Amino acid sequence: GVAAGGDEQRDEESGEAVFRMRDQQGQIRVKLGASGKGSGFILMDDQTEPAVQMLAGVSALTNKRDTNVTLRDGAASRTLTAKN
Repeated sequence: GVAAGGDEQRDEESGEAVFRMRDQQGQIRVKLGASGKGSGFILMDDQTEPAVQMLAGVSALTNKRDTNVTLRDGAASRTLTAKN
């Protein structure tokens, strides 16, 4: 089905913007984020758990360039990381 709606939130201090798309029951199904350090998105599965996550930019943990894709199915996950 088609998502029922979305909402945007902006953190004025960091400049980060987050857009969430919700289904007919109001559950978040897609989350899109962007800041001056990069962007990313998450696709939720039928249990509203993260199933696909893509990040591109500078890691908040290491402060180094980090681009990766993570696929999850329950406890199993795989991450593909681009190394420069």
